[in-house]
Amino acid sequence: MREFGGFVIFALAVYGLANAISVLKAGRPLRWLAARIPPWYRVDRDGITVRRSMVLDLLECPPCLSFWIGLLMSLLIWSPMSTWIHRMPEASFVDGLACSAVSWVMHVVTDRVASDRV
Repeated sequence: MREFGGFVIFALAVYGLANAISVLKAGRPLRWLAARIPPWYRVDRDGITVRRSMVLDLLECPPCLSFWIGLLMSLLIWSPMSTWIHRMPEASFVDGLACSAVSWVMHVVTDRVASDRV
């Protein structure tokens, strides 16, 4: 049970950081910088071609960003899955996937609550 509690705190911390970067005003300067980093691709919106940064796409997607933050935190700080998976790169990869899943659920729930569609 202690390992589960540690994972919950780990996943919520990852979600909090990903959400702060992706959605909140605190991450706005980082997203502004990311919009200027290549590689770019073109998107047509209502007949207007817009240039988008792939880095910005990553930073505006909390579940995508949670995978990479979870993987990095797992490698550098602590891996909740290392209790069950004893090989470190694989445990960190599973941590990233689990954090992405938790982040997706949290993002959908908060989006629905914010729009009153619960």
